[in-house]
Amino acid sequence: MQDFITTLAQGYFIAFISNFPIFAGAYLIFWLLLSKKLTKLRIQLVQRCNSEQVREEIKNQFISLLVLALYITAIILLGKNGITKTYTDINLYGGLWYAIVTFILLIIVDDTWFYWSHRFMHNPKIYKYIHALHHKSLDVNPFSGFSFHVFEVAALFFWLIPFSIIIPIYLPVIAIFAIYAAINNVIGRLGYELYPKWFEKTWLKYKTNSTHHNLHHTKYNGNYALHFRFWDIVCGTEFAESEAVVHEIQNRTDAVIKLNNKYISLKISKIVKETSDVCSMYFNDVPAKFFDYYTGQYINLRVKIEGQNYDRVFSLSSSPTEDKFLRITMKLNGIVTNHIFNDAKVGDIVEAFMPLGDFYIHPNPNNSTNYLFVAGGSGITPIFSMIKTILSKEPKSKVTLFYANRSEESTIFAKEISELENKFDQFKVVNFISGKRRLDKKTVQEFIENHSNPQIYLCGPAVLKLAIKSYLKECSVHINNIHDEEFADAYVKLIPNFFQKRTKSI
Repeated sequence: MQDFITTLAQGYFIAFISNFPIFAGAYLIFWLLLSKKLTKLRIQLVQRCNSEQVREEIKNQFISLLVLALYITAIILLGKNGITKTYTDINLYGGLWYAIVTFILLIIVDDTWFYWSHRFMHNPKIYKYIHALHHKSLDVNPFSGFSFHVFEVAALFFWLIPFSIIIPIYLPVIAIFAIYAAINNVIGRLGYELYPKWFEKTWLKYKTNSTHHNLHHTKYNGNYALHFRFWDIVCGTEFAESEAVVHEIQNRTDAVIKLNNKYISLKISKIVKETSDVCSMYFNDVPAKFFDYYTGQYINLRVKIEGQNYDRVFSLSSSPTEDKFLRITMKLNGIVTNHIFNDAKVGDIVEAFMPLGDFYIHPNPNNSTNYLFVAGGSGITPIFSMIKTILSKEPKSKVTLFYANRSEESTIFAKEISELENKFDQFKVVNFISGKRRLDKKTVQEFIENHSNPQIYLCGPAVLKLAIKSYLKECSVHINNIHDEEFADAYVKLIPNFFQKRTKSI
């Protein structure tokens, strides 16, 4: 037992010294000392990261390092018992060249394991319990790099044990790899794009950059890779705009950072039940700056329940030009929405960041555009706002809505949508109800054939969006014409305790 405690202390020291100074140093240099000089290299021009986020990330990091220390302890103790093939004499297995090959192999295995385990973590049944903790960092910084749930750290580093049992490893190689991995981790969450343009002319263009992972945190369902883009490219999970965003940052001549990292109090003015499991929450008397948003964007909301703060992200279903109120429409799912459905009342105070997001439309009265909106269930929330705004501000544009629902009773904004269709000749709605009418490839193909150069907006369940994207690809629709909502809401659902009765709020 004494040997285990001593080795664990050594393991934690190794884990700490090979990670924390690198994270802290990068934060000090890029986020504090050089932030003003590097403004044009900032990936997200709206800063949401604040001191509270950083403190929570550091706390999570110290816990995550303990899990890594346990793996280091296991490798050392198993090595003492001859189970792992770690060694300290460099000449034992082929000298320096073997050590170099082992280092490269560590990167390859780590890259592969991370991609597939990371992608697995995004399974909706897993994500809300584990990986959502990491995605609470929407505006990533160096400390975000090791802000994980303990189960995620255990999964990400599990491969080290069988690797060290099968492959002889020179112990200093593990230490060097740990430092390299920490640096790569920081690069991915740096928040600034430092890769020079000449990388694009070499094989280094396949190395993941800071923009690659930053897009993963803002768009959520793609760019899963760690060291290299290989698996994302092969599996088709790389965001199409990844390279374009890097080029835009590299060619900026100037930029201004907009701060949106302080919560502002909002008073609930009305709560309306839209369906049996969907409600809308209204805010009337809000600061004027809250209306400086684009239709389709979302809002970071903080709700205090029984003394504890819960942060969620919800799309706005109100229009910044047509409505004099803010409205959030949400589906019953978890602690926050249960509280709003059952306990919240008019006059209650919640807090929010100002609206933001990359899924939006900036209407232009001179536009004459063919729009196709595809919504599934509660995915109608931002799309309803977009449609309402376009119909009012772009009279020359034509708008079609494909709206899929489980039943007619579960259709959100059914009355409002019908009223818009009756009012505007350029608006057409096609409803799809499970078991009655299916949104299939033929329907999409017919629309594409009859509408030139359409702009297509998707929001809803992942399976729906994947299917529609597949149909659009077969129809040769250009990727730049397809826009989908992929924000991560950082919703952490409590892990159920199977030894107790599950409460209604879980």
